[in-house]
Amino acid sequence: MKLIDLSLDLAKTTPPILSSLDPMYHFFTLSSEENTEEVRQKLYHLVREGVLDDPGHKSGDFETYEDFIKNIYLHHYWKHRETTFLASHNGKWIGLTTLSIHGHKGHNGLTVVTKEYRGTGIATVLKQKMILICLEKGIQSITTHVASTNNPMLAINCKLGFTEPS
Repeated sequence: MKLIDLSLDLAKTTPPILSSLDPMYHFFTLSSEENTEEVRQKLYHLVREGVLDDPGHKSGDFETYEDFIKNIYLHHYWKHRETTFLASHNGKWIGLTTLSIHGHKGHNGLTVVTKEYRGTGIATVLKQKMILICLEKGIQSITTHVASTNNPMLAINCKLGFTEPS
């Protein structure tokens, strides 16, 4: 599986106009939630489904809940809770995109949407919200990487202006 590196030059980007979706979808950041067992479980199940179903995922393996909490949750999600963007529908968490900021650069890590909500525009809106936050914070560029076999995510990134570095 080959990863494709993509970048978005925010100096050359027009702020995105958020896609219009069903008002039953709720978008928020992890920072709006308490660090509770329920929140950790919701995040684990969302991330697990998304990673295991990613066309670029190498195996059917995923961390146990305990390993996820011990090795990933605090360092990657809770630490970046202000820039971990989530979507829910009727209380169920259905999508996520993550952003880590390093100086004037951002890195978009994982983006996932549960199977039953794919193709509805959730991933696009999550990434648009991430781009808007980057513009507000003066971030100059965003990088990401996508499995070469993940055509839907490649299309979303290209639609939003991400390109392969020259």
